Amino acid sequence: MRRRLGPSLMKILLSLAIGCAAAWTAQASAQAEAGPPLTEKQAVELALERSREIEANEANVEIAKGRLDSAGWIRNPEFRISDIKTSYFTDEFDDIEFGLRWRPPRIGELDEDKQQARVELWERQLTQQIERQELIARVIQTYADVIREDELARLANERVELERERIAIIERMVELGRRSVVYFTKARLWSAESLNDRTRAKERQASARRRLKRLTGAAANVELVEMDVPVVELDLETLTRIAYENRPEVKVVEARRHLAERQYTLERLKNVPWFSYVQLSYHLRDDKDDYGELMMGFDLPLFNWNLGNIRATRQAVERKETQVDAVRERIESQVRNRYNIYRDSLLDWNMFCETAGELVRNAQTIIESAKQHDTLPRDEVLELNLTINETLRIKAQKRKELVVALFDLTLALGLDGPEDIQP
Repeated sequence: MRRRLGPSLMKILLSLAIGCAAAWTAQASAQAEAGPPLTEKQAVELALERSREIEANEANVEIAKGRLDSAGWIRNPEFRISDIKTSYFTDEFDDIEFGLRWRPPRIGELDEDKQQARVELWERQLTQQIERQELIARVIQTYADVIREDELARLANERVELERERIAIIERMVELGRRSVVYFTKARLWSAESLNDRTRAKERQASARRRLKRLTGAAANVELVEMDVPVVELDLETLTRIAYENRPEVKVVEARRHLAERQYTLERLKNVPWFSYVQLSYHLRDDKDDYGELMMGFDLPLFNWNLGNIRATRQAVERKETQVDAVRERIESQVRNRYNIYRDSLLDWNMFCETAGELVRNAQTIIESAKQHDTLPRDEVLELNLTINETLRIKAQKRKELVVALFDLTLALGLDGPEDIQP
């Protein structure tokens, strides 16, 4: 008997060793493929580097900066040569004129040109910042979704094991006559429901990780780092001032207002007589004295007094001033609404963590005491474990809601992350 048992035992131990080695190798390979843990900040940076839209917007901003550098400059003069004849090359030289002709800019024209380019730059930067923050928002929300779904999948799997344990306990208690068959039937229904919940949780987890992979290019099974959610201590008035300073909409509408003011000034000054051109010439003559010449032309507003454009640009200035106030009111409203949502989420999170933490500690104390002294039936101990499981599931959902509320407030301030919120 010992001779037969020895080889069989060796085979079993060898199989277990091979299985453990294979499992360890598979786990190590999966970790190597996933790479190092991915932080929230790294995920945002990877998404920004991969985005073609962000790259295109940055190119548009650089183009607008180049046009701004070239705007508002005085135009170059025109070099003129007149009275050139082919007979000069065959007959005697008579007369030739060299000159510089220059059209001076009208009063306010250069300022208007510069401001127009500045408005275009701010509009491009507005588009860039909006799409940049929309991308960051998607990454942050997806990152928070993955953390939540990972936790919910873990809790769903734990609940399945607890429900299976409950079935075994209830089945034994039914045999002993301490529970009815109705309770056993309910336990089986709860177990089937937990299996369905686990399947859905795994599907949501896989979907969230696929979205994060598409955004960042990181491995689908990359480990995420759950950071503490920072707390915003600043009051609403200070946050509103931060939004005024950082939101590009304010700068764009103010730039448009300045442009309207310059256009209004330019249209009014068109009624002032002004140079249409200035020309300096020099005549080279044969057998005669050379001489220089100065010519100037003026625009005289005799027939067109430009009243329609003056009236239109004045109304445009008034409208832009109203738009500035409207943009500021809209920003203030957005900051206030998102600040209130964030404060409600933060209060809910703090109160729940305090209450849930005390509940979990008490439940764990009761469970440990029941295991040592057998003071509670096993099914009631299991109910406490299920209560802890449900509490942690709610906590994961509330954390995600707090993260989203915090980042929505950050976007309303025109910032990339909560760490940038400074008075």
